[in-house]
Amino acid sequence: MSVPNTRGPLRRLGIVTVLATLLSALAVATTAGAASADPPEIPCPSDAFPAFVGTATTSDVGTSGIIIVRRTLYRYVSVASVSTTFNIAYARVFDNAGNSAPLNTTIVTETSQTFSVTVSVGTTAKLSEFLTRNVSAQIVASITTKFGVTISTTVAPYSRLLAEYGVEAFNVTYNVQKIEQVQNRCFDHGITQAATNAPTYVEGWRLRNI
Repeated sequence: MSVPNTRGPLRRLGIVTVLATLLSALAVATTAGAASADPPEIPCPSDAFPAFVGTATTSDVGTSGIIIVRRTLYRYVSVASVSTTFNIAYARVFDNAGNSAPLNTTIVTETSQTFSVTVSVGTTAKLSEFLTRNVSAQIVASITTKFGVTISTTVAPYSRLLAEYGVEAFNVTYNVQKIEQVQNRCFDHGITQAATNAPTYVEGWRLRNI
């Protein structure tokens, strides 16, 4: 009498069982990974400074018929980096390189220029307030340089002079937080960076040999 060979079916059953276990574990891991990628819930911020600087509101009807209000909020968080600069509104070169005697001259600004804070998120007023508090009290939202400002100077023998008129300024990179609000719950969508040139009210000439 022959004995049935059950090794083949049992082996195949074992392989199927192992595969099912692996697929189940993979599904659990994928679900856990997707859950961990969700933005973290945070307490909804108050309107205290830094206040919200930009919002976008939408609404839709949920499955229970309740209107769900969603808002995208932005606020300035901190300053990432700052460097000083000089915004030039007018410039002129005086060449005395071929003379052995000094050259006395009077320089007059013949043009004016407007410098302003550049806004990518929020408003000029809000960003200027943030920069004034966190970078320098001399920063202004916008300034137009004066026309017809004169200065008298002497260009040394065998030299060239560069005369520049403008305003002291800062190049600022700052952090902006994005928050999604759904009803009374808020979720942190992280920090992005933006940059601007921030002019000050300090206006005048800058003279240097070149």
